[in-house]
Amino acid sequence: MTPLPLRGDVVIVDLGDPIGHEAGLTRPAVVVSHDRLAPVGLVSVLPVTRTRLGWPSHVEVEARDSGLRETSYVQTEQIRTVSTERVTQVLARLPLAAVHTIDGLLRTNLALG
Repeated sequence: MTPLPLRGDVVIVDLGDPIGHEAGLTRPAVVVSHDRLAPVGLVSVLPVTRTRLGWPSHVEVEARDSGLRETSYVQTEQIRTVSTERVTQVLARLPLAAVHTIDGLLRTNLALG
């Protein structure tokens, strides 16, 4: 059984078939929701890509910090809330500095001040 994914965890999640420019399929993602959400069966995640696009909304994470095989990029513009049943594996927990950077971009992207 997969442990409950917690805020800052890098997980493998099945996002389903993408439509348009959505991230999809089974891929890494970072959990950004409060830990209180996971026990009710939901988590908010940000997909991760290996492709460096140079977008200001992407946060670079090093392989050594993420449990991934190579440097990757957290797509803060692609927030999704999914069932914890879609999470198949917890890989690692990001360092607090990376989580704070992600938080700042989420506040900007969602116009939260």
